[in-house]
Amino acid sequence: MVLSSANPRPRGHRGFTLIELLVVISIIALLIGILLPSLSAARSTARSVQCKSYLRQLHAANETYAVDFAGYYVPIYMDVSLVKRTSNVPAPFDMGWHQNADYRERVDVRLINSNRAIWPEESLCPDSTLAEERSNATGISGGRHAGFVYGANATELAGGFLPSVVDANLDPPIFVYRQDEILDPSGTLQLADALDWRIRHANSIGRYPGEIDTAGSQANVAYRHSGSANLLAYDGHVEMKDEAELFEDREFWNIVDGDPSITNDFTP
Repeated sequence: MVLSSANPRPRGHRGFTLIELLVVISIIALLIGILLPSLSAARSTARSVQCKSYLRQLHAANETYAVDFAGYYVPIYMDVSLVKRTSNVPAPFDMGWHQNADYRERVDVRLINSNRAIWPEESLCPDSTLAEERSNATGISGGRHAGFVYGANATELAGGFLPSVVDANLDPPIFVYRQDEILDPSGTLQLADALDWRIRHANSIGRYPGEIDTAGSQANVAYRHSGSANLLAYDGHVEMKDEAELFEDREFWNIVDGDPSITNDFTP
């Protein structure tokens, strides 16, 4: 008997049909649709956590500042002109807390150039895109304008704005709180996400247009974290509130009973 040595014919492999391909593509698209919002939310949460970490660092810097300056926190506002200021004599050099050199050193913030308000972008809230735009507008890349990131609670300081009338006997006039003036540190607002370097209670609701600079953005809280703002209390803890919660919590804005320190018995 003669046996044939013919090789077995390989079986052909059937490809995907059009319907099968469409089913696979639909499943992939469905999974992407499910996962993308979760990934976006995770990134948003990570940025908020980073922001909270920066706020805690700012609190630690303020506490060490107070140790070195006889219990005084970094001044929220000061006129460091060499000339006495009155209501009708504008100061040539006003300075907010974020421009204070001694304070910046405690946060280990280097100046990118001579602009005192521009901080390195890695030192401030990553969601503060307006601050980045303002830095770029000055021709400085890689920085954020600190005056558009966090605002100090200035509700009790001349209505929350720069003082329009200052005692002419003060040279320079300094608006500052002492540690022992703050009776409830855990229940008192220190800094918050903002579109300005100072904030006030009246501007904590209905005043956040997004990360854009408008004529009405002064003293406004910024609810840039999914509709909420990160808030630093004077005891160093950080919490989040939406605008309704923050506006209704009026006690959170009260720093001291009566007027804050207005003094020149202080070395900035």
